[in-house]
Order: sequence, then structure tokens, then C-alpha cells
Amino acid sequence: MHKKYEFGNKIGIMMNPNDLVIIGIESYKGNPHDSKTIEPLLKQIEKNLAYQPEEIIYDRGGRGAAEINGVKISTPKPALKRDSNYQKAKKRKKFRRRAAIEPVIGHLKKEFRMGQNYLHGESSPKINA
Repeated sequence: MHKKYEFGNKIGIMMNPNDLVIIGIESYKGNPHDSKTIEPLLKQIEKNLAYQPEEIIYDRGGRGAAEINGVKISTPKPALKRDSNYQKAKKRKKFRRRAAIEPVIGHLKKEFRMGQNYLHGESSPKINA
């Protein structure tokens, strides 16, 4: 039987695409639109790593801004008719790499008990993340 869907908080995760290391994680109250969650994650990455990435690859929910604080936001789009086969393959490879975050999220939920917040209080989502 399927569990009842609860949504009180949202967690945003940013990873290094090469070695799948989590470099930023942020908790959001309620259900903000994905495009509103990018800027706080970028601030945390800058705080953690002392630099900002040149480009981030985001899912289609992050559409809206093409650039935030000098960081290019790339979201998947259908290939253009004028794109060569090389350009199409390059775009596909770039956005397929973004899909590698899904298994990491699954492991966080199952093996590290992030599927449910067992803490109570106002600051519990930030502590749990």
C-alpha cells in the first residue's frame, strides 16, 4: 500500500558532477518553486567551498532564470533543428549526468534515514538535512 504523501519541507541538494560528492544541502519550509531554491544553494556552496561554480545543471523545474549571481543555469531543452549530431550528443551527455543524483537521493532516504524527519521543532528540518 502506498504511503500518504506528506509535504512540509523541501530539501535541495547540489553535487559535484564528476565524483558525486554533496557540496550543498539546504532545507526549505513549505513547497517553494524549484527556481527559488537555486540562490540559497549557491550561497551555501560559496560558503562551503569559497568559490561559485561557473555553471549548474538543473532539472526542468529550475526554469526561469538563465543566470543567478554570474552562475549559468542550464536546464534540459529539446534539441534545435539546426543542431548538428555532435551538438545533440553533447547536450544529451551533459543532462544525463544530472540524472546521477537520483540514486544518491535514494541512498540518503533509505540508508541514512532522510526519508522522514524524526525530530520536532522549528529548526528540525535544517538539523535533519
